[in-house]
Amino acid sequence: MTEQHVLIVVRAAMAQQTPSKFIIGISRQSHFKRADIPEPCWLAEARFLPLKADSEHGQDSQGNGDQNFEAELSTVSSLASAVEIVLTRIMQRLAKLTNRALEDLDSSQPPSVYGVDSLVAVELRNWISTQLKSNVSIFEIVGKCSIAESAANIASQSSYLPQGVYTSAVRTQLIIGCGF
Repeated sequence: MTEQHVLIVVRAAMAQQTPSKFIIGISRQSHFKRADIPEPCWLAEARFLPLKADSEHGQDSQGNGDQNFEAELSTVSSLASAVEIVLTRIMQRLAKLTNRALEDLDSSQPPSVYGVDSLVAVELRNWISTQLKSNVSIFEIVGKCSIAESAANIASQSSYLPQGVYTSAVRTQLIIGCGF
């Protein structure tokens, strides 16, 4: 925010041309890059992750981007294929939420190893519910289940699965070793 922007806001407030309360914001990472300004140290803090992640990935604040999970999952021929797709997408989402490189994540570890707490788990659960059309509890995310085991559970419950694959998953009663 430039000095001129601050003066405009102050003048508007003094002239009572604004609501009684207003908020002026901080810039996204893309602003610093465009202006060739060094990135401030506070941008690396987890609470400012959305400002950094949105500009890096070109996605909206929900992380939807251009992904079409329905198209991907509705064409799978086996549960194993669905699990692979879901695992890949969950790993990508966890990388974004934890501000880590995808290659730094290990699917055999539980999300808690990467700092996923109840707040991040709520965001991840909501994303899974809306994007993958599957229900998962917060306790399954923050528990001891590995990311791969959770992905198998999530994939087997997705309403995007073709009927034959979904029926097969239900019939075989896919039980993962995490108490699902």
